[in-house]
Amino acid sequence: VGAQIAFGAIKLGDNTYWDVGGEIQYSFDANIDNHIYGFIGGGYYYASTGDSSNDNELDGPGRIGFGVGYEWFVSQSAVLNITLPLTFFLGDKTEILPIPQFAFVYYFR
Repeated sequence: VGAQIAFGAIKLGDNTYWDVGGEIQYSFDANIDNHIYGFIGGGYYYASTGDSSNDNELDGPGRIGFGVGYEWFVSQSAVLNITLPLTFFLGDKTEILPIPQFAFVYYFR
């Protein structure tokens, strides 16, 4: 079992973007070369184009999701990762989208 908390922020001119979220992973099958896992997570996203209201311009800023992932260890610390989540965009109208993701991950050991 693993957990992750993440936060990111950037300001580009008058535009401000930030997010905060977390994820819990459960390994179904782990060995030295790869592993398959399930995950559940959520986050909150903010975007503002710099008008004076400072209101969040995203219709569905809250998001939750779950799915499966696969990690292939290309070395002891470097990993290629693919996840297949089903993401729920929470707002006035809830939308559900599959959003596959690819990543390169480095584990500091």
